Amino acid sequence: MIISMKLHSTKEEIEQVCERIRDFGYKIHAIEGEERVVIGAVGTGDTTACLESVEAMPQVEKAVRISAPYKFVSKEYRTERTRIRVDDCEIGGDEFIVICPGFDAAAAATLAGRLIAATSTRTDGTAVTRLSVGSTAAVSGDDPESILGRADQAMFANKRRGTSR
Repeated sequence: MIISMKLHSTKEEIEQVCERIRDFGYKIHAIEGEERVVIGAVGTGDTTACLESVEAMPQVEKAVRISAPYKFVSKEYRTERTRIRVDDCEIGGDEFIVICPGFDAAAAATLAGRLIAATSTRTDGTAVTRLSVGSTAAVSGDDPESILGRADQAMFANKRRGTSR
């Protein structure tokens, strides 16, 4: 974050702002000019809450977020594809999963059809990609591995048939 203090802010006012920023877990780098002080804040605290808190202080002219709010899931921060383990199942990597609590088989099929349509046609009408979909519904006593296993089986059955279902 970059915080620009109002013209001719006192040392006490500047220290109040620095203390507020430190309270959110950030380190401070102050740049003192002849008329104005600019404060750089670096770290991994709650940026939104800190910005709102600092902007409300009367001695602050402007506070600006520098990093993207979702940088930890962006390709710039982490280039490899995310993989998450749930029990013995791995989710992610080259595949993605959509989990829809409360969906029955018909609702899942409708969503699958919409995903296929949305990803398979450019606005100029030319095909861009193929999407293989497998869906299943959870039943009482299921564990994540059995649910994902049935969805995988359905997806591979669709691939063998050469269909997008």
